[in-house]
Amino acid sequence: MRNQLFIILATVVLILTACGRNKNGNNEEAAASGQLQLSREQIAHTNITFGQPMEKNMSDVIPARGMVALPPDGQARINSFSSGIVKRIHVKMGQKVKRGQVLAMLTGPELITMQENYLKSVYALEMLEKEYQRLQQLEVDNISSRKQLEQAKAAYLSEKATAQSLYERLRLLHIEPEKLTRDGIQSEIPVISPLDGMINKINFSVGQILSPDQMLFEVLDLSRLVLNISVLEKDIPQISVGQNVMFIPSNLGDKPYPAKVTAIGGMVEQTAKVVNVVLKPVELPDKLLPGMFVAAMIRVDAHMAKCVPEAALIYDESNNSILFYTEDDPEKSGSVTFRHIQVEPGYRNNGFVEVAGLDQLPANAHVVFDGGYYLYSEVLKMQE
Repeated sequence: MRNQLFIILATVVLILTACGRNKNGNNEEAAASGQLQLSREQIAHTNITFGQPMEKNMSDVIPARGMVALPPDGQARINSFSSGIVKRIHVKMGQKVKRGQVLAMLTGPELITMQENYLKSVYALEMLEKEYQRLQQLEVDNISSRKQLEQAKAAYLSEKATAQSLYERLRLLHIEPEKLTRDGIQSEIPVISPLDGMINKINFSVGQILSPDQMLFEVLDLSRLVLNISVLEKDIPQISVGQNVMFIPSNLGDKPYPAKVTAIGGMVEQTAKVVNVVLKPVELPDKLLPGMFVAAMIRVDAHMAKCVPEAALIYDESNNSILFYTEDDPEKSGSVTFRHIQVEPGYRNNGFVEVAGLDQLPANAHVVFDGGYYLYSEVLKMQE
């Protein structure tokens, strides 16, 4: 009886030992192959997510810095073209105005005198023209002398030039010469905005006497803002007009905005070895103002490529890039076997990374988009 009991116990010990060795052998084999098996419950608790590689437009990025500016046609410094006295101001600082809008009204004796001189010149021109025509006819009839005709012609042309000069001066002052009569002289003239924009400066007050060259208003059209950035000389061969750029204004958060290259400077700044490049924003951020600094990212070598989220890539002790995947259906399989491959990352844009080596994946592979570091730590534990 004792012999039989001993034989049974010995058999049980041998079976358990064999099972343990087999189990350890399986773990070692799985660890050696880099495979890891998890249940659906374990996957749910570790928040592992899956997805498929996707085609995206990727590119390299050239960093640059610069400043927001207004081109010459986006700003106006307005003067009166004549001496005068400020009678009324119709706008305030920061007010939006339209092209052709009256900003102020001026008056003064010089304005009235100019209109009076124009009317006198027009009336004199009429008389001189009639006299010139009369003498032309008399010369045909051999009644008038050639000298009288030449004198009449000179007087007529001289007065015509005077009238034309006064005509153009009145138009500069926004007075319509055709509407002037002896009883219809304007006592006031308007100061008019030449463009749509915003009043940035008012350099005078009501009652002030102005000189013709004095700046009255500064109007800025902020819809025409551009970015002047400095690009290193070595990077210029990769820049071309029409290229896509993203920029981030200082003090307006970290949201990037799109822009395009519109012009490339033709000279290298010798001290810093940079070239000026002009960008036109596709979308204008609120409160973007001239003088603000910007950081720009110029996209070069744009192409379509297979990509995964940056969180999908993990790095081993040698800084190799690793991607985990499974051929099992994570939604249907009771347990999921994970494998990993080494890949080569490329350009990174907007949270995605271009990956070379995805052709190693089976056609039915589900790539781990998030949770790869947890899987890698479990593989390392198995290899201990």
